[in-house]
Amino acid sequence: MVVAILNIVVGLLLAFGGAQEAILGGLLGGDTAGLVVGSMGTLASLLLTASGFALWRRWRHSRELTLVACGLVAGFCVLAALPPYRFVGILALLIGVGYTGFAVVYLCRTSQRGSSAGPAGTPGSSQSLREQGAEVK
Repeated sequence: MVVAILNIVVGLLLAFGGAQEAILGGLLGGDTAGLVVGSMGTLASLLLTASGFALWRRWRHSRELTLVACGLVAGFCVLAALPPYRFVGILALLIGVGYTGFAVVYLCRTSQRGSSAGPAGTPGSSQSLREQGAEVK
């Protein structure tokens, strides 16, 4: 649940920065690169926000969506921080890469704990309900 809430908060913060760059630097400033980079950053950050809502609601593929969103946000932050333009500052770079790295490690560790199959008849086992019913009869 913590990762879901943090995904929403971090995604919205980064999306705000991307929208600001797209609007102020791109549309109002007349910079095409600012418009493109700001729009891409906003979309990647909103995907991170959407993955937070998916984790919160426990959607079936929320983990995969979160891993993809974290990869996109981290990759975008690194590429946007490169010279000569440096659209992303050091703080946004550290948040974008640092937090998404934490989220990926956390999700991978929790999925490894929950993936072990227990004995037959327990949650997580591979035995089907039909086979369990046949044993009871």
